Amino acid sequence: MSAVPLCKAYARRLVDAEARNTGRPVKDCIRAVARRLREPHGSILALLYRDPKDVRSRLVRALAEEVERTVRGEIASLENELLAVRLGAARRSEDELAEIEADLAGLKARLRPAASREAA
Repeated sequence: MSAVPLCKAYARRLVDAEARNTGRPVKDCIRAVARRLREPHGSILALLYRDPKDVRSRLVRALAEEVERTVRGEIASLENELLAVRLGAARRSEDELAEIEADLAGLKARLRPAASREAA
């Protein structure tokens, strides 16, 4: 099985997260993600807008590690928000609270398969 579809999804997730967090244009976010991964920005660009035949193993590993780091950061952010709501520092409706808990559970479920794969 080719790693290309997985890497395309990882690259899209990282670029979207960078754009969401910084508010910068996607073009700038592609460069920022490539710098963070220490990869040529053309590699990330190709994953987003072309269909490469294969991907180097170093890039696969770098993308997977960065996505895991990003997901862990999102989990920490949601846990902090949930704690603030429970302590009364922030007000949220019951629907919003349920949405935060569902998002948190979904992100934690995404990390479990990766952790079990590394343990094997």
